[in-house]
Amino acid sequence: MIHWKILIPAGFAAWFLFGMAQLADAADAPAAYKQHCAACHGADRLGGIGPALLPENLARLRKPEAEKVIREGRRATQMLGFGQQLNDAEIKALVEYAYTPIKPMPVWGEAEINASRIVNFAPGSLP
Repeated sequence: MIHWKILIPAGFAAWFLFGMAQLADAADAPAAYKQHCAACHGADRLGGIGPALLPENLARLRKPEAEKVIREGRRATQMLGFGQQLNDAEIKALVEYAYTPIKPMPVWGEAEINASRIVNFAPGSLP
């Protein structure tokens, strides 16, 4: 029988446990999104008074910049900063959540657009 002795630096265990505690605090990104973001960006992240938060829409925005926007807000827009309400781990979790594809992605093609149209008067029926 072989016994392996693993040497772990003293500070590593504390660092690891601290990191795990932060992840546990930030683990519920959907709940944080619902509380802080859904009113403007939509409950399903498809947009509202704020833009949709989908990976396709965020492709040009790097994750560190997205963290900064959540933390500090965006000047001359309605995007407020949440740095006072959210810690760094929660902000990172929200960014990861926003960059995660929605499954299943809603379909919005020509058929859905035509089905959403309201025609009050048939074409040619008005004088």
